[in-house]
Amino acid sequence: MLTLLILCICSAAATLHSCPHPNVPENGHIVFDGSSPYAPFTPNTVAKYSCAPGFDKVGGTDERICSPSGSWSGEAPVCAIDVAAGKPAVQASFNLVFSSSTSSGPSF
Repeated sequence: MLTLLILCICSAAATLHSCPHPNVPENGHIVFDGSSPYAPFTPNTVAKYSCAPGFDKVGGTDERICSPSGSWSGEAPVCAIDVAAGKPAVQASFNLVFSSSTSSGPSF
C-alpha cells in the first residue's frame, strides 16, 4: 500500500506544466520572482507588471502566477499614458470629421 501511494505522488508531480512567456504590455515590462526571465516558467512563478515613466497600469492585474496547468492567472494590464501628468488619455476609438466648406468674401 505504501508503494502505491508513492507512485501516485510521483505520477501527479509529472503532470505539472510550464507556462509560456506572458505578453509584455506596450510601454511596460515584467519582472519574474524566483525564475529566469526566459520561458519556460515553472508553476508558482510570479510575474510582476510595471509601466514606463509617464504611463499607468489600466485593467488586468499587477501580478500573475504560473499555474500547474501551464497557464497564467488573471489578465495582463495595459500601460496607458498618465493623464495626471498633463498628457492626453489613450482613446480606444474616435471619429474624426472633416468639413469642407467654402465661403466667399463680401460681394460688392
